Amino acid sequence: MLLGAIATELAGGLALVTGYRMKEAGILLALYLVPTSLIFHNFWAAEGQQFQMQLLHFLKNVSIIGGLLLLPVLSAETSPNEPAATT
Repeated sequence: MLLGAIATELAGGLALVTGYRMKEAGILLALYLVPTSLIFHNFWAAEGQQFQMQLLHFLKNVSIIGGLLLLPVLSAETSPNEPAATT
């Protein structure tokens, strides 16, 4: 299971950096982060300082998921070699 997590994060990260199949990589990494966040950052079961730390990490992952879900939308508008249009 650990090797699968390492492979997913490494392959997804490399795909994002190189621009190879960016839409699919963004969606798959976002789908990977949902159960990961729920399993490993269960702030609802913690108390005190642990509650705050787990909530912080959970919300960090939620924001990363949001950014990853923007990739399919933004990469559909521009190709990898063209700059994004500004309005």
